[in-house]
Amino acid sequence: LRSAGAVGLEMLKLSDSACEHSDIGAAAIAPACAALRTLHFHSGGGFLTPASLSSIFDVARPSLLQAVLHGSGVTDDTLQKLSMGCAQLRALWLSCAPVSGHAITNLACRATNLRDMRLEGLALTWDEVAEASTAQPLECLLISQSLFFGANSMRSIDINKWTSLERLGLDHRASRTEPMVPLSGSTAIALGTLPRLRALALANLCVGDHLAGALSGADSSPRQDSTLRALSLEGDHGISGAALSSLARACGAKVGGHLEELH
Repeated sequence: LRSAGAVGLEMLKLSDSACEHSDIGAAAIAPACAALRTLHFHSGGGFLTPASLSSIFDVARPSLLQAVLHGSGVTDDTLQKLSMGCAQLRALWLSCAPVSGHAITNLACRATNLRDMRLEGLALTWDEVAEASTAQPLECLLISQSLFFGANSMRSIDINKWTSLERLGLDHRASRTEPMVPLSGSTAIALGTLPRLRALALANLCVGDHLAGALSGADSSPRQDSTLRALSLEGDHGISGAALSSLARACGAKVGGHLEELH
């Protein structure tokens, strides 16, 4: 296929588990990736190493729009390689990879068109997540892990910078010792007052009535117009039935803020 003057593949999926792809195969296909727009790279079976990803990035990074990267073959060095010319990158999904917050932030700072970031199962602190997620005006952010969530780690001052977010998902990976994590009132209010939020999904995070009040405009800093369309709450969220009822009525009645889905 031809894309922006380049000829070659526009989508590529590599996996060393389901398909048993290898470094040899990745090196063979790399020359055909000058027009690549979407890359799915799933490593962990031992056959796809960082060398595979680097060989693809050497050719594909100028045209790449979406990078879905998973496993041990994704490292700080491969993210550095991608950052050396990724002006068109709009979506970065990282999961279960041995990468640092510094490497993610460095890439995000250089990917000036980045609008969609998803971080799952990474060993990051909240400070690292906050820095990476505010490098560009993201429209979609999904964070799923078990290390950084907590009443004292997630800060409203960081969340208030997510002014462009339309879709947000925060998933605390529950365990027997920590089935859910409570968030402070100020943090919950900050989540509920994001100005462009259309979809919010929270799992195993206790936000209490503070979130419902902020979304419905009942808190001390009420929203003038609710943009919320979908709300998903999983686990012990701590919101009372009365607060949920008030939220549904308030968001459904406001112009431009009709709540269509509540899970």
